[in-house]
Amino acid sequence: MENASKALLIGVGVLIAVMIIGLTTRLFNSASEVTQTYYSRELSDELNAFNSNFTKYIGAVVNEETGTEQKYATIYDVISVANFAWNYNVEAVENPQDPNIEPERILHINLADSTKRYTKNNLQNCSQQTFYTLMQNCYYKPTGIQTPNNIMNFAIEINKTNGDGRINTVTFYPQSAEIDNIIISTEYIEK
Repeated sequence: MENASKALLIGVGVLIAVMIIGLTTRLFNSASEVTQTYYSRELSDELNAFNSNFTKYIGAVVNEETGTEQKYATIYDVISVANFAWNYNVEAVENPQDPNIEPERILHINLADSTKRYTKNNLQNCSQQTFYTLMQNCYYKPTGIQTPNNIMNFAIEINKTNGDGRINTVTFYPQSAEIDNIIISTEYIEK
């Protein structure tokens, strides 16, 4: 009888130990899933934040829910995005102008005329003088009247994304042909 009660106690002890091990394993698996979900959400948020530097210029619409208005880009916005691309490229690779670097690793900002037939590629690499010339000549329509109604708007076209969905190449182009000749004739000097 004593052996039977000892065997019963040992059996209950083993059963409790197995239950504790099973519970511990389940808790670790749950914690792992939470970590993976958090990590994938962080990557998604980072990707959306990066892409929003460009997608905010897609169309001029009012978001009814938030009441915010997306506007077309001005030349100042185009240059700000080009500077953002330059800084991103410098952080992403050692020498962003090295021709041996895979093009997918570099963020490319292009500026085209309104017909998109003439394009200045890699605006992020142009000189400060070129930026100054563009700012001076491409903010207002060349009518001589400087009013909010005469500000030149640029639309954006997303040309390419990386495998992970990160925008890689975009092209800005003016909404009207009034400054095409300025864009085409602007001196383009590599940094």
